[in-house]
Amino acid sequence: KKYEAIVNQANNSEVDAVLITGDLTDKDSKAYGAFHSIAFINAVGKVAGENFVKAFKKKQKEGAEPKDLDALIKSELEKMDNPEKVQEMAHLALREYQVKEISEVDKIFESCKKPVYAVTGNHDPNFIGEIMQKVHFLDKKGTVDVGGIRIAGTPSTYEMVPGVPPYDYTHLGDFVTEGKVEDSLEYNRLKDEKIDVLATHCGLADRLERDTYNKKRPDQVMYRLMKDKGVKLNLSGHFHEELIKRVDDILQLNPGSERVYEIDMDKKDGKVYVNEVIVYQYVLDKVGTSTN
Repeated sequence: KKYEAIVNQANNSEVDAVLITGDLTDKDSKAYGAFHSIAFINAVGKVAGENFVKAFKKKQKEGAEPKDLDALIKSELEKMDNPEKVQEMAHLALREYQVKEISEVDKIFESCKKPVYAVTGNHDPNFIGEIMQKVHFLDKKGTVDVGGIRIAGTPSTYEMVPGVPPYDYTHLGDFVTEGKVEDSLEYNRLKDEKIDVLATHCGLADRLERDTYNKKRPDQVMYRLMKDKGVKLNLSGHFHEELIKRVDDILQLNPGSERVYEIDMDKKDGKVYVNEVIVYQYVLDKVGTSTN
């Protein structure tokens, strides 16, 4: 419903484009983890046979502890000649589920008359950009020009979804909290780009203010890029609570999951100016305007 409301708003307003700052498939972490767990158990059952399935369901019905269920699965895996096959089967089942979900989201954006841009979030698998035809992923297909303003994008995120194998989430490994930024693939991809605005999944201020994953040490890739390029505006997502914050001379805008920003900006003498931010509450009920 939120995406449908965004598309409707874009089609009936003078906005130039729509930007989604990651997690287009933002299922609750537990939902993906739970789905993979079920897929994994089903895969074990297909290889191990009916007796294992009966024994597992019986223990579940009796209220067995998770550690006891895990022990039953581990015992069965140890008997198998090729236990890796089970993991592969579970992974393919999860991928099939995600492909279906991504395709449903893509259908909604097909009706959008304006360009739709995005960055890959930590809930989004690597292949999301290959499936979504309407959405241009900035970290996959490159920087864009919107009304003379160059907008680049990088995931800048590293939180793995609990319970989900990492096969389709290699983008979560490209960050630098210590060491050489030059080792980052994303930094090298963008270092020669002309950038006015940087879209990231997790924002710079988020890392400093709210993130405890790496002891509040920010990803130096996005910080270095913005400093090198003189970028003053970071559009972000990831955290579900709204945040408007400055880090040095860089302004980060994150509407959170319950709001949508309509940002009026232009470029004068090589500088980007934010003239107005109209704030919409989910599902796009206007709640305020900021011109500060």
